[in-house]
Amino acid sequence: MSAGGRVGGILLLNRTMPTTGELSFFEQNLEVLKEKDPSLAGRIGDMLKEQKQCCANLEIIPGKISGIPTARFSEAGKEGLLHSGYDPVKESERWAAGLDYRAGDILVVTGFGLGYHIRHLLKRNPENTLVVVEPRLDLFIRVLEAVDITDILSVPNFYLIVEEEVLALKNKTVLFFNVGEVDKLQIYYWPAYQRIFPEFCREVGIAFLEVAKHIRITENTILFFSQLWPENVFYNLTNVVRSPGVNQLFGKFEGQPAIIISAGPSLNKNCELLKEAKGKAVLICVDTALKTLLKHDIHPDLLVALDGSELNCKHFEGIDIDDVPLIFLPTTHHKIVNEYKGAKFSIGAGNDLIQWISKHIDWKGAISYSGSVATAAFDVAARMGANPIIFVGQDLAYSGGKTHADGTIYEGKRVDEYSSGNKFYIEDIEGKPVLTDLVLYSFLEWFENMIRLAPKGKVFIDATEGGAKIKGTQILTLREVLGRYCQDPIPVQEILTEIFVNYKLPEEEPLLSSLETAICSLQKLKNISSRALKTARKLYAEFAGKKIKSAKVNKLLAEIDRCDEAVKAEEAHRLIQIMLQPVLLSVMKGPLAQAKPGETEQELGKRVAKRTEFLYQGIEIVCRDMARILQKALDDLGRGRE
Repeated sequence: MSAGGRVGGILLLNRTMPTTGELSFFEQNLEVLKEKDPSLAGRIGDMLKEQKQCCANLEIIPGKISGIPTARFSEAGKEGLLHSGYDPVKESERWAAGLDYRAGDILVVTGFGLGYHIRHLLKRNPENTLVVVEPRLDLFIRVLEAVDITDILSVPNFYLIVEEEVLALKNKTVLFFNVGEVDKLQIYYWPAYQRIFPEFCREVGIAFLEVAKHIRITENTILFFSQLWPENVFYNLTNVVRSPGVNQLFGKFEGQPAIIISAGPSLNKNCELLKEAKGKAVLICVDTALKTLLKHDIHPDLLVALDGSELNCKHFEGIDIDDVPLIFLPTTHHKIVNEYKGAKFSIGAGNDLIQWISKHIDWKGAISYSGSVATAAFDVAARMGANPIIFVGQDLAYSGGKTHADGTIYEGKRVDEYSSGNKFYIEDIEGKPVLTDLVLYSFLEWFENMIRLAPKGKVFIDATEGGAKIKGTQILTLREVLGRYCQDPIPVQEILTEIFVNYKLPEEEPLLSSLETAICSLQKLKNISSRALKTARKLYAEFAGKKIKSAKVNKLLAEIDRCDEAVKAEEAHRLIQIMLQPVLLSVMKGPLAQAKPGETEQELGKRVAKRTEFLYQGIEIVCRDMARILQKALDDLGRGRE
């Protein structure tokens, strides 16, 4: 999904019918939806080609008091009004006002209806991310025909998931969830949908609980990268600012073949043939496979890197090319990004730090991806408009007992079913068993879900010539692919060059100013932490004494509360969240969070004081480290200007 701006900067509560000669509601809505979510707009187009009339069972009728349109749904076993039959706007106002959530929460609502309640939620708190899940594509098409919802569709933090997409929510969480935000999830059901579509509402609830579990797993990854990711994001800052966004590639290769080149063992079988595809397909290579391609004297058209660990740098050791643009996530290890000689495209989403930067520069675009860099390459190809999308080297299994293709840094590494746990056999492209593991299998599921949700007419081909069977793909040899799809020349290099030539650098002054402000804010946070630390130690001493003075304890607790509020009020509070995750985990789930059996009030007080001390020691250290990181980013960006 790509973000858009609000129409006129306001959210209108109703619209009049267009006059003669103006675009219909459907045409207006679809134009905005194409910008917001091209995939959903494509699915609507496919459905309209198949049937002339959509959801004839949704009747639009005027409200009895207000005259504002409401809707009646009627189908065998399912019927009822989607909104009040008297005044749907008033009903929506009351419902939205009665919800209990906080600013910054992520709201999930099942049921779009005619959008009145959604409009009120967005109006009540425009900063909240709002995800709406709608059960029927045909019903939603009827809504697009009946009312003007362009104002809703244009809101950047509004996301719409329709029909079977709910089954693949895990693949889309990156679009509306940042790590560390699972506790902000609030799920609501529009009452009419609970009555008419009760089973679907239940499925949505279960699906988002699965999402929450998935995010918890992701947060464990954050604990590992809590120090490294902030360093990578801000050490990559100059390249993030001065590189065009990955969104500059979107739609640029409509209807052209793209080959996703991964580093699975089967790449050995057909790598040499990729020379013949050069200039006749867009060659998108994952970083792990780059050395293998170069060994065969093949330069891909695009290179994708995501991994934030220093180990990933080994894929680039000894690489001296400058003719292949690199697509990178800002959390990619900074040595890779800063030492790479070629041009670059930056991705603009992924966590709070990246979003904070994005507020001050041009929007770089978001993509969907899972833990594998190949998933990112796939989504880039899809958003470029590529058709067909062809997999090469995408085994998703240990074909022949190997982990990777020859030429990679993992060359010669082998596994068997006994080497470690979580390994099992699945069906390969020939219907025979092939060994995989839970991680590779999760990537296989990701690809299969994304393929299933793709607009009709999109063709996916597995030309790996080995490995796991990917449902939804045609299985061909790479030689067959070249003969059928890669015959006509494509001006790949010309298109890429034009993007870089036409790219206008963003104004950097707002970002430089914000960095300076953030460094000052971090110093304030550090000072607040020092004050809170002293107070926590005094509190501990008070509870450790022979006689506890309630008045003094209350005074110290009030001071700690003031420190807590002062921390939350600082802008830099958002910037330290990732680095602070290990501290927060210890505070919330460590030994100091657990009450001992028979704990006395005095022991409780000492434990609370120690937890507070531990928390603010962590904040003080993180503020110091983050200030160092931001100062380096500020210096690097300033030097680049000179």
